[in-house]
Amino acid sequence: MASAEWRQCFKSETSEGIYANLIRSVGDDFHSMFAFHFNLFVLRECGDPIVDTVDMALEMLSDNDLFPDVQKLAEEKSDAKAEEFRLKGNAFFKYKKNVKAIEEYNKSACYAVSKEKISLAIANRSAVFFEMRMFRECLESIRMAREFGYPERLKEKLDRREANCKESLEEREPPRVGKFKPKIDLPVNEKIPFVAKCLALRHDRKYGRKIVTTKEIHAGTIIAIDEPFSKVLLGSTQYMRCATCLVEVPHLLFACNQCTQTMFCSQACQEEAMKDFHVIECPINGALFKIFDMGLRIVFRTVISAFLLFADPNTMAGAVMKIERERKNVFNFDWSGAVSAEQRYAPIHNMLTKEKKLKENSDFKNHVNTALIFNLLKNNSSQFSQRFLTSDKAEKFLKKIIFRYVVLCPMNAYSFDTIMENEHLDDFYYGGGMHGFRTLINHSCNPNICINTMGTRSVVMTVKKIVAGEQLFANYSCNFKYMEKSMRQLVLHKQHDFHCECVACTKNFPMLPFLREPKTIPKVPLHATRAHCCSCRFDVKNATEGFYAVRKYLRKYGHRYPTSQICIAEEELKYCLDIMSGNVPLVLREKARLIEL
Repeated sequence: MASAEWRQCFKSETSEGIYANLIRSVGDDFHSMFAFHFNLFVLRECGDPIVDTVDMALEMLSDNDLFPDVQKLAEEKSDAKAEEFRLKGNAFFKYKKNVKAIEEYNKSACYAVSKEKISLAIANRSAVFFEMRMFRECLESIRMAREFGYPERLKEKLDRREANCKESLEEREPPRVGKFKPKIDLPVNEKIPFVAKCLALRHDRKYGRKIVTTKEIHAGTIIAIDEPFSKVLLGSTQYMRCATCLVEVPHLLFACNQCTQTMFCSQACQEEAMKDFHVIECPINGALFKIFDMGLRIVFRTVISAFLLFADPNTMAGAVMKIERERKNVFNFDWSGAVSAEQRYAPIHNMLTKEKKLKENSDFKNHVNTALIFNLLKNNSSQFSQRFLTSDKAEKFLKKIIFRYVVLCPMNAYSFDTIMENEHLDDFYYGGGMHGFRTLINHSCNPNICINTMGTRSVVMTVKKIVAGEQLFANYSCNFKYMEKSMRQLVLHKQHDFHCECVACTKNFPMLPFLREPKTIPKVPLHATRAHCCSCRFDVKNATEGFYAVRKYLRKYGHRYPTSQICIAEEELKYCLDIMSGNVPLVLREKARLIEL
């Protein structure tokens, strides 16, 4: 196939498509392929291998005209498009696909230029919430529709819905039980108030850095609540969740005034976003969502969030030199008072414990992705380039920082998820981020903690008794209950570059369906499991009762591991905590409601 035909076949604006086209262009003939590999070899052996190889990628992308056209990828606001999405929402609403209807109405509000079009979309959103019997959410959307100037000619319709809503609230909807607000169950560290006092950082030859407990901790104990340094939404959730706090509150969302990809739940969240990242991303948001997957958007967000902490590139470069020299992490700082820019950034920069790994990284794809991000910031973001790219030295520094996180993110970024009851990943993954504390917890296929994400927070809870001196182990999505050993080892080696030697691997624990179920261990308490009828499946009161019942069960029988009953109980504990905290996606709540009808 000719080169032009091949490019047409693989025509894509995504980073994957761009890389595929670039490599294909190099491989058109033997001489160009030889020259390509020879140049890579020379660059890695001489000079500055990271910057020089990124520069080579920039040149190749330019020569092959593969840089994406950001202007073409931009999604401009348009009342015509807004109306198109609103009508699409009407179609979903007609066929009882209510969650999809809400998403389309919010998308319509994002694309709308005129206040009338915005108000129509939000008013339509209120109708869906009324249909779903979510009367408080309906009233919030009615209030917002009026604030955006809902047309007088349609006022009677909205007034009637509001009156019906208030009447239904009084007659049918019982008072809602407040969501559980997680807090650390043990005395907290005075200098690190988001972790328990008994947690300490240790080092050894096998694990390197590790977190241990200095006191015995029982199962079902919350021991840390970690906030990320940077976080992003999954593209499929951008019209259902706030771009700043990541909470699913579609009834409160309003659009950014400039771009069509971002919604906020409050003025405070909008202001925080503008300070932390959106001032840079807003003009190029359309391109960001099309070119990069969530992993590379985490890289992009981490880089700009880091730079925005500092006044200029020289200040940041000086701070980075100090950070790399001192090798400090979360446990080396006092977080109880005011936090400096250097302190906020140091735990993230120092996720990489061996700087040599960066220079040894030979994956040209990482250099190409670095080049794509660099090009976006230099040539398509005047806000960033005018402030931070004032010299050749500053550009080289940026290339190194981007490359650092292109390499780091696949191993150190964490996804945010909700309660899991569906085979469709988009129904429960909603974002991801970079954490200074959470990244210090090592992996086991048989973890003794679980991590529940609530908005942006990571709530760390024990699922087993952990004795004094024992290490905390999380799970990097390779739990022995659901994945056999060879597959776990393959995934862990590919994604995290290590061979797991946890007890589940060394003893080759069977997967959950094949675990023994001793009759001497009672079943998990029925009222605590997922056996509820749909109407109370996600009831906070039921979940709270279930949580304490399962916790008591684990504290009594948890030592009988691994058995089917204990493994199920550990999963139920996490499940109940998700419900207690309101971490149930709207799509699941609506599914339960429709089944009940």
